[in-house]
Formats: sequence, structure tokens, C-alpha cells
Amino acid sequence: MRNFKLKIAKIADNLEKVTAKDLIHYSAVINRIQMKNRIFISYFKPITINENKVF
Repeated sequence: MRNFKLKIAKIADNLEKVTAKDLIHYSAVINRIQMKNRIFISYFKPITINENKVF
């Protein structure tokens, strides 16, 4: 439990040192991850074929 409390204290200490530049960097990284996920999902999206269409 003591180690857990120390980890929480370190996280809280780091949050106080977060700057606007850090937040911009973190949001850019999150946006890149989301874009990669969107591309992956759209690339591997299952193709549905309308049975009434004649090809």
C-alpha cells in the first residue's frame, strides 16, 4: 500500500509541473493515435454486397 501511495504522490507532483506545451504535445500524440485507428478501421472495414445488384 505504501508503494501505491508513493506512485499516486509522484503522479500528482507531475501534474503540477505540466505546462501548456506538454498539453499541446500530448493532444497531438492522441490525435495521431486516433487518426491511425480511423485509417486502420476504414481499411479493414468489411465490405457488404447488395444481393440485388448484378455485377
